[in-house]
Amino acid sequence: MCIWRTHTLLGWTPPSSSCSCHPVRKGKRGDVVRPFDEITESVPKIAPRADERHLDDAEIVKAWHEVSNSASSLQVKRAIKLVLVTAQRPGEVTQMHRDQIKGRWWTIPAEIAKNGREHRVYLTDTALELIGDSPGYIFPSEGKNPCISPTVLSRAINRSYEESGVRTVGKEAIKASKKPYFGMKPWSPQDLRRTTRNNMARVGVIEEVAEEVVNHKKSGIVGIYNKYCYDKEKEIALKKWEELLLRILRNDAEEEGAG
Repeated sequence: MCIWRTHTLLGWTPPSSSCSCHPVRKGKRGDVVRPFDEITESVPKIAPRADERHLDDAEIVKAWHEVSNSASSLQVKRAIKLVLVTAQRPGEVTQMHRDQIKGRWWTIPAEIAKNGREHRVYLTDTALELIGDSPGYIFPSEGKNPCISPTVLSRAINRSYEESGVRTVGKEAIKASKKPYFGMKPWSPQDLRRTTRNNMARVGVIEEVAEEVVNHKKSGIVGIYNKYCYDKEKEIALKKWEELLLRILRNDAEEEGAG
């Protein structure tokens, strides 16, 4: 028996060329029934992927100053800035420990790194200043956990306080007000990492080295055979980024002074 005759006996006809997306069949009264229409309509549509955000120069300046003047704890302020300075993941920054730091190099253990690969990060003068010289966890938590979480960093950015509100920072109560995202287009600690990565090309860092700075795994056969550590290249790249970052912040200060 041919396929067409089988379909006819079952009361189903193949979709026409004008409607190839749903199978159809005829009802008892001869009306066309599309059995999957109801199912399709009930399935929620996938939300479009949000654009990856990075901050421009003016936003970098505003974010840096707003974080500095915010009511967040000193640990939170330093951690947010260190994400921008080092281009590392917020969750890796918040778990930084003194034992991971040797001289100017911070080694992120494989068990902490998101991709499970040990990673060495060169620490510029700005990074070392933000890290300080305290022992143990660099960004300790005042709660039950030994260190602050990346969620705390996100909340420090996206939450708002009433203008007449009082915030407790450490043991001190201060009056503070804050708009969500400091009045900027929504951004997150991860966007600071993207900002640094985006500026690598701007300061002349080649793609291969920039990917090493942010600890992205190499794909394919390159990842199997290329085991070079790139320490010298990463040092140069992060020094170049520090120079640009300080110039961005300094130029803003000079403009304010001139005004």
